[in-house]
Amino acid sequence: MAVMPRKYPQNINLLHTQEVTGSSPVLPISHSWYNTDCGTCARLDLTTDTLLRKSLRNRNYTSDILTAPNPLVRAKVRFLLSKQVNCAPKTIEVYAFWLDQLLPLCEQMGVTEVKSLTPDVINVFLLGLKERYAPASVGQAFRTLKTFFLWLVAQEELAKSPMTKVERPRIPEKAVQPYATDQLHDLVAGFGGHATFISARMKALILAFVDAGPRRMEMCNLRLDDVELATEEDDKKKREQHFYLTIRAESSKTRVERKIRLGNVATAALMRYLDARAALVSRKKKRRGVDIDCPYLWLNEQGEPLKGDALYHSLKRECKRMGIDVPRVVHAFRNTAAIMWLQNGGGEGSLMTMGGWKTHSMMRHYTKAAEQSNYMKAHRTASPVDNMRL
Repeated sequence: MAVMPRKYPQNINLLHTQEVTGSSPVLPISHSWYNTDCGTCARLDLTTDTLLRKSLRNRNYTSDILTAPNPLVRAKVRFLLSKQVNCAPKTIEVYAFWLDQLLPLCEQMGVTEVKSLTPDVINVFLLGLKERYAPASVGQAFRTLKTFFLWLVAQEELAKSPMTKVERPRIPEKAVQPYATDQLHDLVAGFGGHATFISARMKALILAFVDAGPRRMEMCNLRLDDVELATEEDDKKKREQHFYLTIRAESSKTRVERKIRLGNVATAALMRYLDARAALVSRKKKRRGVDIDCPYLWLNEQGEPLKGDALYHSLKRECKRMGIDVPRVVHAFRNTAAIMWLQNGGGEGSLMTMGGWKTHSMMRHYTKAAEQSNYMKAHRTASPVDNMRL
């Protein structure tokens, strides 16, 4: 299997000039082999990083087993092939990316077998990543290696994982950043000047994201068959119609199917989009003379499925135009939905169902964010100094 291209200076000895006795390498004093002097590939920018990740998608790892140059690369290919059974494609992509980051270092250090991957080698790798990537990314690389070595132990290729002697990187806990209510109003209103189809689609998307909190790819992978219009009856015997969206197991990050409900406003917005969608399909049919039989709910202007990247860039441009500074513009909707749910009296158990989480670990982030917001509001009336009447 071809190793991901990365240029390191050939005159740098990772063990320096110190002669090493035994099989365990010595940690280098400096990590200049990771610096920008090592060439353009040594420090990846976001665009290159993304391209490398995308190149790993839908790869057929079966043929790579026969062409693997050494046992270490072969073990990596077998690991990825094994994980394809139960892991999502995005997970496989992440595993492949970080293991491919490790291979050039192993090649320079003369490590060709899994038994030679000692804690020292792994520490060299993680320290180098620390200079190039955010702490969360280094933590992701650590978890990838931990999973890889646990798999090797299960395959009886290793007696014990070397990760037990590697310290877990500390990841600073960042505050969840949702959209403010006025930002959401501005964002929805900002699409009013576009063409009717785009306006209806983006408004429906934004309101559905905030009302039900699905992930980006869960939303983009919705099909028309996953949309159900149900009639409900409230306590006053008033009948209302609401949309239920089925998130399929294959589209969910946790591989668990669930249904999410849209409220009155989001349901009305989705109805308007479905009318605009039908009009778009009708126009394309008359122009091309063929019927557009696209099963996906969300379409672009050409009548093709809306891609996650296209949705992201569209929202990114609108946020930049309106001066809305929110990182991860699509995922911020999910943060907003979770925090607003808790602030409006929704329970944590029902929020777990809506968000599709299996454990309470993710819930703590949103619980803390909601408590922080509640504290800010409470301080307006409970400020100790303000109430002293000084």
